[in-house]
Parts: sequence; C-alpha cells; structure tokens
Amino acid sequence: MTDVRKIKFFKTKLAQRLLKIKIDKNPSLRRIFLRREIINEEIEEEINTRLNGEIENFVTLIIKGEQGSLKSSAGISMAKTLIDKDMTAKQISFLYDKFKEGISNSKGNKAHILDEQVFLHGVGTQRLIDEIQTLIETLRRDQDSMIIISPEEKYFPEEIFTFVMETIDHCRMGTCKKSKELHETRTCPERKHHIKKAFVRLAVKKGNTYIGFYIQEIDWESNIWKDYDIEKTEFLQLSKKQDFKKMDYEEIAKKIMKDEKSEEYKTKIQLSLLINKYLPNITIAEKNMIAEQIKIIRRETK
Repeated sequence: MTDVRKIKFFKTKLAQRLLKIKIDKNPSLRRIFLRREIINEEIEEEINTRLNGEIENFVTLIIKGEQGSLKSSAGISMAKTLIDKDMTAKQISFLYDKFKEGISNSKGNKAHILDEQVFLHGVGTQRLIDEIQTLIETLRRDQDSMIIISPEEKYFPEEIFTFVMETIDHCRMGTCKKSKELHETRTCPERKHHIKKAFVRLAVKKGNTYIGFYIQEIDWESNIWKDYDIEKTEFLQLSKKQDFKKMDYEEIAKKIMKDEKSEEYKTKIQLSLLINKYLPNITIAEKNMIAEQIKIIRRETK
C-alpha cells in the first residue's frame, strides 16, 4: 500500500496563488496545511463504523471542486474501495431520475453516484434539491450509500452529508519513453505519457471546519473506468441531441430585471449571485443562460 504521506503534489504558479487566497480566508484550512494533517485512517474507520450499523447503516459524501480536478475519479475510487467493492459503472448516474431509480431499485448495501454532469449540462431536475432528504431516508432503510459529485457552487445543505470533501490538488503518475518507472507526469519534460494512476488530495470538512486531508489513490487499470467512459460518452451525445425540458430564460431574465437594484450587478459572477437570490436551486448551465439573456436585453435596450 502506498504511503500517502510521501506523495508530492505539483501545482502551477496560478494554482498556487489561488490556493493561497483560499487558505488565507479559511483559518481551519490553513491549520491543516501547516500541520499536514492526513486523516485517511480516521475517515475510513468512521465509514466502516457507519456501514457496520454502529452509528448509521449508510454513508453520504459530497465531493466538490473545479472541473478537471478528478472529483469523479476520486468519488468512484472511494466508492469502490471503501463502500461497495462490487460497484459497477451502472451505479453512476448523469441524470437525477436515473440516480433516484437506481436507489429505489437497489437490493441494499450498494453505493450510488450522481455525477457532476447533471449540474454542468442543465439536464437535471428541479426536484433534485427538494427530494434529497427523502432519498436519504430511502438510503437509511435499504442500507445504501451515495456520493454526489458537484461543482464549486453549493447545491445542498452540507449538514446532510457524513463528510464534505473538496479537491485541492492531484498528481498523475505514468511512464514515458525515457522512463518506464512511474513518475509525476507534470514535472517530466516528455510530452507523452501513459497514465496509470493518480492521487487526489481532498480537504475534508465537518460543519464549518476543515478537519484534515484525505488522499485517494486512483488506479485506472480496473474495468470500471472503461465502462464509465462509455456511459459518459453516451450521455454527452444524448445531451446534445435530445431536447431536455428547458426554462424560459428570456422571461425569467425580464422578471429579475424588474428588481431596481439589478443594474448594480454587472459581471458574470455578480449576475450569478443576483440570479441565485431568485432561483437558488437551478444548475450552473441554467444560471449562465439567464445571465447571458440579461446581457442581451441590456444591449438591446441601450
């Protein structure tokens, strides 16, 4: 087993600056960086305790982070190594209705993942937030567990999760023509690598406090990754072809612009905050569409 304390994470200068800003704003995050607190054993022990029924009989996790930060990979690996060793790609959903159906039809003691695509592509359902508490009751009854992979934006109340995890950084391990030994690919001058595994560092929260780092090893040699890629590709093709139920973005934009203070919101981030006041539970894609519609209306009325 890999000693996670010896893993070296490489970050670009930009990523380092952004992380420093984040650390400066969060005293508890700064503390775990200074102490280098790795809490893998504690996390795994609590998950086992829950699954054995000593506290509950299920686990609920949420993994947040930027696109490309290996959230989904970390979530799938955690599900398979800690919760459900027989897990398959069929237990990973890109649509909320399929996610709910999988939980409802489960025979128990399974892990179910809701992938971030449901948020990014605007093909989810508005019932997602409203029904999540009911889903947790179903999980408790059937002794199932769930992992939700989410973008940075907050969609769920954090208190409903056993742990809230946030991707901080990762390293990709591979081989190249100069070295057949596994090494960090981003520090190697060779451009082409055969990626075999990765390590993701996740900051773990309980309540409003960061309590330490969980480092997850990802082995891309197992079959679940091939099946997951197939399922994801099929979903992305479907999302382009099929007309999912959409909102009337223009009508919503006009209603929001009736707010006298709406003119104060100029940038994309500001508009997102404004829209969030009226529609806190919609997807990022839907918020972006409404924001663009507001900009269009403003240009046309000038």
